[in-house]
Amino acid sequence: MAMSPKDVVGSPLADVVDNVDAAEDPVANPLRTAMIRRRNPLWQTEFRLSETPLVLGNETVAASSSDGLGWPDINAAVTTGRPHAFDIQFSASPDLWVLTPMAEADATIGFEKGRENVHFQPNTVFVMPPETPHTVQRNSPSRMLHVFIKAELLSEVAEELFDRPILNFRFISTLGAEDPGTVWIMRSIKELLLSRAEQTDLNIRYLARALTANLFCRYSEASKPELHLRSGGERLTNIQARRVFEYIEANISNEIRLDDLAVAAGLSRSVFILRFKTSMHQTPHQYVMKERVKRGMEMLGKTNLPIGAIASACGFSDHAHFSVVFKKLVNVSPSCFRRENQ
Repeated sequence: MAMSPKDVVGSPLADVVDNVDAAEDPVANPLRTAMIRRRNPLWQTEFRLSETPLVLGNETVAASSSDGLGWPDINAAVTTGRPHAFDIQFSASPDLWVLTPMAEADATIGFEKGRENVHFQPNTVFVMPPETPHTVQRNSPSRMLHVFIKAELLSEVAEELFDRPILNFRFISTLGAEDPGTVWIMRSIKELLLSRAEQTDLNIRYLARALTANLFCRYSEASKPELHLRSGGERLTNIQARRVFEYIEANISNEIRLDDLAVAAGLSRSVFILRFKTSMHQTPHQYVMKERVKRGMEMLGKTNLPIGAIASACGFSDHAHFSVVFKKLVNVSPSCFRRENQ
């Protein structure tokens, strides 16, 4: 039996926005800011190499970096280096630094507890945990692939995949692990970097999360959950919820980025995810997919547009994608639903 739009979407929306204050917030409207960002690529929150602890100069040159590609969660760079007889200081950073040598090299790395001579073997993994200042004296030429993972993404993955706050995890400093899985993801990121393709956003988001989840599993230690109790339970305010729902409705035919929803709510991405899930009992992605299907159901019942055109109008990549998601949520195909409801 076909479901109605109400059955698909459910009622949490009404629970959240019930009794919304009609007065507009006195501060600048984050919804407008998010919509401006969508129209203007310069507003995209790119993670740039200058924000990382990597020190460039005569001794280290970036042969390529993801600057200009609009990647928000990670920055990737290929560097070449020449030997130097002095220490280069790398400052502490809240982000995670992962390195894969592309050629053999030798260096002396200095940590707070002492110095260590390190041989860099190609296709191995080096992990520098957040907030780890160190020095490097390079003893031979080098060619390296660096990936810097933003602290916000670390927090998101900790909450989404492991249901723990980032404070429950401690990354382990690792110098030269043999790890084909991590190397494969790193090399996939390098291919996107070197291709300079314009349409890499979706691919890099998946790869960034896959790499981050893998690093959590292989190079972190989790403390006992009771040591860091999560202060959960906070919901979206009525105004925040209304702005998020308005943004989704206004952009249902477009790509809807998690970053833009967070901006509409006036929250960081990780906090927005937690509060949205508490309020709606589902992830933002799940809610958006249901809203897209709801719009599709309405158009199938009220118009004679081709299903491919309806898929596009609802923000799906093509007819096939629309059909798969529609059948999963409604239990019938779009064409069958149209026959039963026109």
